[in-house]
Amino acid sequence: MERKFIFVKKLDTAQKRALRILYVWWVENFSKYMPRREFEKRFNASYDTDLEGIIKALRERNFVEVASKDGDWSALRITNEGVDFLRTSDVI
Repeated sequence: MERKFIFVKKLDTAQKRALRILYVWWVENFSKYMPRREFEKRFNASYDTDLEGIIKALRERNFVEVASKDGDWSALRITNEGVDFLRTSDVI
């Protein structure tokens, strides 16, 4: 079995929190997207920050994918790369 290593710049605390939230959702719901309102409710309880910037940064690293309506995202989920990153970087 070949191991794939992911080398990326460190994530800030808010980005790690977002990935953890999505990881828990992924464990419970596997392939379903997390609705935007649910994500905002879980995330905003802890941070007062630019949510759009966090999602954009995670998308650029291919750690999340979004479902969009009219150009604005309506739901998101963690990708396999995001799960691998969490598992190999001791974030969870």
